Amino acid sequence: MAGRQDTQRVRIRPTTVGHTRWRTSKRGAGQAPSLAENGEAVSEAAEVIQEPISVRAAVGFFAGQVGGLTALAYYVGYVQTGATLRYFGVPSSLVEFSTAQYVVRAAGSALSPIMLAGFLTAIFALIHPQLVGALQKKSPLIRRRILGTITWIGLCQAGTAAALAFGVAGYVPNPAVFWLLLAAGLAVSFYGLALRARTYTGRHDSFGPVAQLAVVALILGALFGGLSIYLQERGTKVARAVSLSLESQPYVRVLSASPLSVSGPGITEIQLSGEEGAYQYGYEGLVFLIRSEDRHFLLPREWAPGAPVIVLVEQEGIRFEYYRAPGW
Repeated sequence: MAGRQDTQRVRIRPTTVGHTRWRTSKRGAGQAPSLAENGEAVSEAAEVIQEPISVRAAVGFFAGQVGGLTALAYYVGYVQTGATLRYFGVPSSLVEFSTAQYVVRAAGSALSPIMLAGFLTAIFALIHPQLVGALQKKSPLIRRRILGTITWIGLCQAGTAAALAFGVAGYVPNPAVFWLLLAAGLAVSFYGLALRARTYTGRHDSFGPVAQLAVVALILGALFGGLSIYLQERGTKVARAVSLSLESQPYVRVLSASPLSVSGPGITEIQLSGEEGAYQYGYEGLVFLIRSEDRHFLLPREWAPGAPVIVLVEQEGIRFEYYRAPGW
């Protein structure tokens, strides 16, 4: 019927990132919405949709970064603590630390890897735009040669590092370096291939998800391999430093109502006077190592490799007294 007004759905594409918004307008069939109507809808979409999405994106990004850093700090604390305990002959399975405790213990060790990762990321963020701009000014042949050179440099570096890491890693001063070089070589070769694919095909996913996942898994595996070796060496160094400065550790006196049969180099058992006292035996010559749940890990004051680590459990009839070493 002539003059009939139909309800028409108009699809609005806002210039900002957000969901597609539909609005209903009454207009004659076949008539397009006016510019004023379109501008009004875009303004409403930007005002209503943009802010919640940006807030959700910021919260999601922050939560993801915090979760990733917490997991990394937990891994750092777990590996280093295990290496420190193994130096004293204590199985890491005997220690039950919470996630927060592992994160706190990793505060010093995780600082160097995080700073290195941040430094490399900043360098990449500065170099990448300059490299892309320089390549755009070159001829196609020169671009192909430059990107091919970058790819081959990365592959040669990764191959050499892999041969050294798997072949003679036990005879080099720091085998973690070769794992990090392997990860760097894989990253450089993947970057060269990705940049070449983007330059000639205009696509970011020319390798396919399976190939990308495989390369990322190899890079992460090499990074964690090098990080694991670094943390084990650092944990051993921390243990050696503790063993060489036991006089600076907190001293421990253990009082007991019954004999505990605690012995070791420098440990003395003292029978306390007074038959009516709650504690009849005392043990001197102990220093603090760690505490996990209700277990106290103590070292003889004259500990040396081969000497035992004393593990005592908190229970009725036993008291622990901690005090500062003389001169500290």
